[in-house]
This record gives sequence, structure tokens and C-alpha cells, in this order.
Amino acid sequence: MNKTVDAVSSYLDELNEAQREAVLQKEGPMIIIAGAGSGKTRVLTYRIAHLMQNGVDPFNILYGLNMIKKDNIILNQFHE
Repeated sequence: MNKTVDAVSSYLDELNEAQREAVLQKEGPMIIIAGAGSGKTRVLTYRIAHLMQNGVDPFNILYGLNMIKKDNIILNQFHE
């Protein structure tokens, strides 16, 4: 089996069914809403990797991140 197929299989195996469905969605925009520690960042990261492996130009991928007030406070403390 080729290394690319092995890599895709291995990272998809790390996801639960709902996460895998989000990563493999082919068409249109997507929003991920889920609780803390549920794997949102992993899903978005794997989705971007999956899109790129399937020929989508990285310049055509928009990745947005919304942080809560507590996250901003922590980041501000880190930068002080």
C-alpha cells in the first residue's frame, strides 16, 4: 500500500464517527461547534490536510477560529 494511503488511513482511524464525517465532507463551507476537549482543533487540522491531499489549493481554504474571553485573557497574560 502506498504511504499516502497509509497516512490517510492512520489519521482517520484516530477520529470518532462524527469527527471522521466532518473531515471527509467534500462540498461547501463547514462550521464545527462542540464542547471543550471534544477534538475541534484536530478535526479542523485533519480536514485541511485532507483537502490539500485531495488537490485543494491551500489559498482556497479559509480557517477561522473564535476564542472566548478566557482564552484572550490567558493569551494576554502570556504576552506580558
